[in-house]
Amino acid sequence: MDLYPYKDKMTLKTLQTTEEYLESVYETYRDEVTRLNENDGVLVAPEVIIEGKDETMVFENVEIKAHNLNHIPSDVRVITSPQYVKYFWICI
Repeated sequence: MDLYPYKDKMTLKTLQTTEEYLESVYETYRDEVTRLNENDGVLVAPEVIIEGKDETMVFENVEIKAHNLNHIPSDVRVITSPQYVKYFWICI
């Protein structure tokens, strides 16, 4: 997450959604919190799928670690998508 949720020259768009979609978002969040608690605060992705040109790789129960590549002064344990992708690129 960026330090500023809103920036100059940025537009925000709101969309109406269904209760079913919102419930699926809430359920995903509840599952993440449950996994975090069950793993003593260690962030574990239940499944990571990497699709390449020639093959697809599936990893299960992958521990995610912050490598502090983005230098956010407010929290050195922030995990960002580029860190997630770079981590798997290096490990493969």
